[in-house]
Amino acid sequence: MEHSLEDRDLQHQLDALLQRIEAIESRLEDVLPKEKSKAPPPPPVAPAVPQKSIEPAKPVEPASQVTMTEGTELQALDQRPETPQTPVKSTASGSINETAFGKRVSAAFTNLTLENLVGGRLYAILGALLVIIAAGTMLKLAWDAELFDLLPDQLKCFLAAAFGGALIVSGEVARRKISAWASIGLTTAGLGVLYATSYAAWDVFEVVPASVGFILLVATSGLGIFLGARAKLLSVAALSLIGGYLSPLMFMDTDSSTYTLPVYLIALLLVGLILCARSGNTYALLRSISWWGTIGFGTLWIMTSPSVSAWTHMIFIACVWATIQLELVYSATQHQLTTLPRDENADELIGWDVIRPLASSFTTTAWAIALALMTCHNQGLDTGTWLIPVGLATALLAASAHKVGLRTILCTRPTDDLQRLATVFVTEAGALVFVAMSIAFGDWTGVIAWTVLGVGAVVAGDRLNSKALIVYGIITQAIGGTNLMLLEWWVVTVVDADFAGGFTITRGTVLMIVAALGWLITGGLIRRASETGSTWRQAAHFLMGLGITMSLIGFLNDQSTSLQATWVLIVLSALIMTVGTYLTSRGLHTYGIVIQFLTFLMIVMVGHWWDISEQLQFAGIVLTPWWWPMLALSGVTFASSQVLSRIDVEDRRQMAIGLAAFAIAMLFLGVLHEEASHTSVLVVWLLFSAGAFTLQTVRPELCLSKTGFIGTVLTIWPWIQSIEGRWEDQSNPLGFTNGLWWGLIVSVAIWFAAIMERRLNPGHRSSRYLAAFGMGLATLLVLVATSHEVARIASETFTAESGQRAAVSIWWGLFAIGLLIPGFLRDAPWVRYAGLSLLALAAAKAVLYDLASVSGVWRAVSFLVLGLLMLGVGLIYARVMSKRHPTEPAPTSSD
Repeated sequence: MEHSLEDRDLQHQLDALLQRIEAIESRLEDVLPKEKSKAPPPPPVAPAVPQKSIEPAKPVEPASQVTMTEGTELQALDQRPETPQTPVKSTASGSINETAFGKRVSAAFTNLTLENLVGGRLYAILGALLVIIAAGTMLKLAWDAELFDLLPDQLKCFLAAAFGGALIVSGEVARRKISAWASIGLTTAGLGVLYATSYAAWDVFEVVPASVGFILLVATSGLGIFLGARAKLLSVAALSLIGGYLSPLMFMDTDSSTYTLPVYLIALLLVGLILCARSGNTYALLRSISWWGTIGFGTLWIMTSPSVSAWTHMIFIACVWATIQLELVYSATQHQLTTLPRDENADELIGWDVIRPLASSFTTTAWAIALALMTCHNQGLDTGTWLIPVGLATALLAASAHKVGLRTILCTRPTDDLQRLATVFVTEAGALVFVAMSIAFGDWTGVIAWTVLGVGAVVAGDRLNSKALIVYGIITQAIGGTNLMLLEWWVVTVVDADFAGGFTITRGTVLMIVAALGWLITGGLIRRASETGSTWRQAAHFLMGLGITMSLIGFLNDQSTSLQATWVLIVLSALIMTVGTYLTSRGLHTYGIVIQFLTFLMIVMVGHWWDISEQLQFAGIVLTPWWWPMLALSGVTFASSQVLSRIDVEDRRQMAIGLAAFAIAMLFLGVLHEEASHTSVLVVWLLFSAGAFTLQTVRPELCLSKTGFIGTVLTIWPWIQSIEGRWEDQSNPLGFTNGLWWGLIVSVAIWFAAIMERRLNPGHRSSRYLAAFGMGLATLLVLVATSHEVARIASETFTAESGQRAAVSIWWGLFAIGLLIPGFLRDAPWVRYAGLSLLALAAAKAVLYDLASVSGVWRAVSFLVLGLLMLGVGLIYARVMSKRHPTEPAPTSSD
């Protein structure tokens, strides 16, 4: 019985607690920002009744969440009534985190309803501005009315300062009695009056010297910063700090000590950064104000004071740089430099508002280096300036090693503010080493230094398994290689050795080989440590290709000829393809193919092998010096097609087919020359086409039969060039002209090529179409060649022009009948169609052209003969077709 009572009491307490939680959730629903839940909430489970008595847990007050309502008082969540109430929606609501000092902010400061925002903040700021404007207006009116003439100047300044002090005291009273925001207007107005009074005491009334006026302004700024920091009002502190930086502008025309402004700027920088370091991100605005104010005015002071010693400038730059970096280190140590939590997801991009403190380290270092080097240059201290970036790099590396450790920085991904800042420091140190080397090595020795440093960084990165060091080494070598390409490589300064073919070894050649070795070592190390198919493996192949390229183009310079450059590119493409095959790199294969196409374009645009006078003639073929690189390039390209054809990838096979055709096409182009015999070119092209058909039987995957077929068809062009304008002038016997027989040879070759294409690729539709096209083209070529010969025979046999025309028409008719006969015998409808079309064309030619100049009687007789001939052909054609395809008898009525 006793246990059951305890169980019922516990059940009652749990039910009451559940109701209170539901009430709290209903109130917070419209107040707290809604976030998309990452997973659906679990279904509610009824609380189980425990078997033993459990002491009720003490209620835990939420530490950082408050409910914003329209009232003037802030009620704790556990003090709300249990029954749910509809909360009043507000335009500005949310949760306020605890400050860095661990104190809960006041309710008046966090009660951000629309009414409180307007009445408690906006009116306070506007009121302060109105008070300042009113005070200035009243003073202006009193001044114009000469009311102040009755008072001495010292009393005027004292009364104005007393008024400003009274406003500040009133602000402090308002801060203690009401809220911090209630004091903003009064405090800001009082500080403004004190600023104006301090300036007027020096410049208007001249009751104090310039130094005292400056001290008064500085004291006013310090008072404002103190009040803002004490009341935790960022706006007051920020405005006071801005006023402190603007104060020197009022005393620009006065004589002051050389050290006044830099010391003052460093003091303001310390004030702003100390407040930022103590309060964290809440006072991050002070870091920006201090940075811009000190950097801006400090740069202006250095540039406008060339008479100041360089050491003074250097000390100021070093103090500013060290102060900013130390504040960043302290804030990062306290985990309040950025708003990123620990173990932030590394795959997500970090916004600029978060990364800004880290970026300020970069910009501060860049500012320090630039001004330090400029100061040394203006003061004539150019010797040993490389020690400046070395010193900064040493300090950054020492700080990183002490706080985090270099191995942690280089080998792991940063997870907190301190590790992120240490990574930034190491990156800056690496960049400073670049700057130091650029200053120290001004000549060609810098290339070797860059290369050695880069390779060393890559080797260290490989040993430490640090990608950061590897990237650093790559960037280092890239800088050295860029300097080499732009300054040392191309222009010949010293020739060390000459070789056959006009190639020379210069200092640039040696440097290019050194840089190439660096890239090859880097690529080899990266490839060894990377996985197959990864981005790093591809980068390794790229670097190795770059090294091979630099090693070969180093033999070129401003005195090299285009022919030498062509040979270098051919060797380079062959070497790239060989290395790519050994490393199974598709990227290197693509690079080698691109080089081959660029080499061909260079030969075409620069070589002009078809019209140069330097040549070697052999059997009617003219070979120029550009023929040999064309032949070599064709061989390299064909070998590349062999390599790609073995890769079991469809796009690579298609590329292999294209490269093989391109290689044979270069052979066709290489024998062209304006002084070459067209007949010799025809024979050579037929031989090349026959070679393509032969290779098809060995390597069918390259589809060289189509290349051979196209090459055979293209032999029509040199045949046409050989007979153009020279057919009638030949003195050969009738029927034995060169044009006729070469035309017949080309026709037979095309016919044979069509047959070979069909037999070598059985079952391919494209091959059947090509074969049909080739046979038709060969037949047409026979008709053209024989028609020319018939016309020549007729011109020597008949004197009348009409007889010559009729002879060609008759030959066309006979040729058409010759097509009809095999068309019927072979049951080839397209051949018959061609015969019928040719017969119709012959008839039309005879009617419209051949008989145009004869008399009407003979024209009528001709029409009758042609009509009877065509009628007879039609009857015979119909009879033959009826026998080949008999018509079925018509059905009778009995069926």
